[in-house]
Amino acid sequence: MNTPTKTSFAEFEYASKKRQTRREKFLAEMERVVPWALFLAKLEPHYPQSDRRNRQPMPLHRMLRIHCMQQRFGYSDRQNVCKTPDCHVYFPWFDWLRITLATTVLLYHEGLLAWSRVGNFSVQVFFALSGWLIGWILLNTEKKDIPHFYFNRAIRIWLPYFLTLILLVSASILHDKITPKWWEFVIYKSLFVYNWFGTRQLDTFLQEMPLQGTGNHFWSINTEEQFYLFAPIPLVLVNKRFGQNLLIWVAIALIAWLTKDYASIALGVLAAVAVKQYGNFHETTKARVILFITAIASMVTMLLNDNLYAKVAPFCAVSIVLLLSIRGEKNHLGKFMGGISYPLYLNAWIGGFIANAFAKHIIAVTPNVKHGIAILLSFLIASTLYWFIERPMLNMRAKLYSGRLAKLVVLVGYLSIFAGIGFGLSHFS
Repeated sequence: MNTPTKTSFAEFEYASKKRQTRREKFLAEMERVVPWALFLAKLEPHYPQSDRRNRQPMPLHRMLRIHCMQQRFGYSDRQNVCKTPDCHVYFPWFDWLRITLATTVLLYHEGLLAWSRVGNFSVQVFFALSGWLIGWILLNTEKKDIPHFYFNRAIRIWLPYFLTLILLVSASILHDKITPKWWEFVIYKSLFVYNWFGTRQLDTFLQEMPLQGTGNHFWSINTEEQFYLFAPIPLVLVNKRFGQNLLIWVAIALIAWLTKDYASIALGVLAAVAVKQYGNFHETTKARVILFITAIASMVTMLLNDNLYAKVAPFCAVSIVLLLSIRGEKNHLGKFMGGISYPLYLNAWIGGFIANAFAKHIIAVTPNVKHGIAILLSFLIASTLYWFIERPMLNMRAKLYSGRLAKLVVLVGYLSIFAGIGFGLSHFS
């Protein structure tokens, strides 16, 4: 007698949806035109087998299809090939959310937005988005695939980050007086611990920071990097019944909320864990109404009472992310705008730096014109960096990957944090 199984909301929606994605169309076409029987007959005599009953290699018919998928979509390894309907879900509104947040931070740094918390709140939404998306990736990742996860994060985060850091340090060397304190801040940012040891010294040593604190926004990148190193431990590396338990993440989120650190990221992961266990509850009408009310109520609370900002902002941030978790197709313009959001966030200071130099040394312009020049240059620089550097590197990620290199990335990531902690404790007072 067959045991009845309960169909999840995601599986039901996937089975009943009418519009096919490019990937689904490709799979259907591949099944129709490829002579699988002929290929399998040729390859099967040479396909490896194991003497251990429970350690058999992946079936040949599946491996052959995976190879075709790799060649078509650029997957670097079989763990990145979708095994469930939710694996390759795309949320097009996230692209527009990213560019909106990055633009908001840019406008805030230009002094064009009055609310003093708007820059930080944009970062909190970024954090919730990272927790939600990276949490979901890790929930579907096996232990053996963790080096691959870190390698992908390094290509996506490290390369643009260190390019920006090099540009910032180079400009500062030409402009600032180099002191031991200056080197201290550069080392904090290089080792991803600036949020722990650097931001606390803003009021005292602002003038000794590179370009007088221009790279202070690096604290958020350092926070995310620490999250990428911590999150796999409970979600993947320890016993999954414990590390992926909803109550465990409720406790982690509560601790983060009480200490005011990492709360938005932790709530994002908590939402991913809840969806993993209970299905896509956030897509129901009742849940969306509750999320909308939460977002509006918390936003009003933050605006009316600044003292409650740190307690309320994470809930508003994760509510916005879940509200915009709407499945859809990729849009070329949206993908481009989402793509430039990270280099825009990292390098917006360059546009302002050039605009200030232009107004000071070449032609005196009004503040509004200077702001306009800074914003335009920031978007041009971000678009250039994304199109000619970041995008090609992401496309080459599959070719660059190797198990040894990925393990080296893991080692460098953890050693950087530990070295930064040691350096910080010995220098910070």
